[in-house]
Amino acid sequence: MNLQMSNITKTYKNKVILKNVSLKLFGGIYGLVGPNGAGKTTLMRIISDILPQDSGGIYFNGMSKEDLNERYRELLGYLPQEMGFYEHFTGEEFLKYISALKGLTKEQADERVRDTLDFVNLTLEKKKKIAKYSGGMKRRLGIAQALLNDPKILILDEPTVGLDPMERIRFKNLLSRISVNKIIILSTHIVSDIEGLAKEIILMDKGNLKGIFCPEELLKSVNGKVYEISIEENMYGDYDGTYLISKREIETNGKVKLRIISDTHVKGKLVQGTLEDAYLYHLERGGA
Repeated sequence: MNLQMSNITKTYKNKVILKNVSLKLFGGIYGLVGPNGAGKTTLMRIISDILPQDSGGIYFNGMSKEDLNERYRELLGYLPQEMGFYEHFTGEEFLKYISALKGLTKEQADERVRDTLDFVNLTLEKKKKIAKYSGGMKRRLGIAQALLNDPKILILDEPTVGLDPMERIRFKNLLSRISVNKIIILSTHIVSDIEGLAKEIILMDKGNLKGIFCPEELLKSVNGKVYEISIEENMYGDYDGTYLISKREIETNGKVKLRIISDTHVKGKLVQGTLEDAYLYHLERGGA
């Protein structure tokens, strides 16, 4: 099973949103990361057949999405950044309505709605009106609708927005459990959301594909380049702009602790790099 993007380009009002993006993905979870404006959502909407590309092609197992047509859409599950709901529906009613739109039979819908409600921990709230759901509950309901047709290609755009820490952990664990026979693309600008979850990380910036890396590769790229240093507050200007600073925090003694990523030696404590450090390094300095 594979999903291929070949030279995908998209422009809007003479602005290039995506430029010749080419990827080949197989089963498992991929983290699509990049700052706001990187083109992540546009790429996901093109893969989801919501938005047409200007040029290039999308292929599943060697067949274009245009040739597959309806069969391609049947493979998809999609959670957009902003999910619209009929708030007078209960959670269960909403999922049954979406099941009908996806062409599931009543028997299939009953089973899938029950399973997905359990998956996203909404079984106890299934009879509650969506208008009374919290933001996190609505997000979980959005994840549930994306899973109803047991998709082979699952596309999640910022899926953990609005989830509390415990819900994030539960979501990551369950997503890992269903990833065996799916291609899952999870977009985020919070690198910790995919740490320990994604088999590979797709890094984008300003419509360009910066690379696709396994987490170990990214961590290796900042090995020996991350330092921590404690300075007086009035010295901060000497470091800001000179070094790539990934973290800044005030210490109890009033000093400022900086986490610095540098290709050259910095007078400070050499520490283990994180995926967040590597992400910033590749975006800001181009990586190595």
